[in-house]
Amino acid sequence: MSAGAAVMVLAAPSRYEVVVDVLSTDAITISPGMRMSVEDWGGPVPIDAKVRVVEPGAFT
Repeated sequence: MSAGAAVMVLAAPSRYEVVVDVLSTDAITISPGMRMSVEDWGGPVPIDAKVRVVEPGAFT
């Protein structure tokens, strides 16, 4: 086995969930159902994704 080779697959990338913090000024332009692309996640190509929920809260 070469260095960096996958030992096992724990889950299919199509089942991943990503939690992202965004600025309030950007968050107002995001809504459930929007398409997005997840890049630099560790795999060779971006993953097509969809926004599931936008939490109605903020912090400073």
